[in-house]
Amino acid sequence: MPKAQETASKVSHVVLLVGIIVMPVSGLILALYSGIPSDVFGLFTIPAVGKVDGIAGTTRIVHKIAAYVVTITLGLHIAAALKHHLIDRDRTLVRMISG
Repeated sequence: MPKAQETASKVSHVVLLVGIIVMPVSGLILALYSGIPSDVFGLFTIPAVGKVDGIAGTTRIVHKIAAYVVTITLGLHIAAALKHHLIDRDRTLVRMISG
């Protein structure tokens, strides 16, 4: 695989891994500082801190940007996997599925 593809693969994995942390954390902070209590899987509720527009506004922006970045990266990741399988005809997708 060309060096650029290897680099793109590693960057996309990092972006997706960071995204699975940033998205829920920013969403939780956004909810709590928007005055909305957060229910955690029906087990318990995290009470709202109160309305703090500065924090809520900042985390809303972070959450929105992270959502776009993760969605675009996921789409590119899927496209790359299909390209490897259908065009390059290599075993990359098979390795991804089988582990």
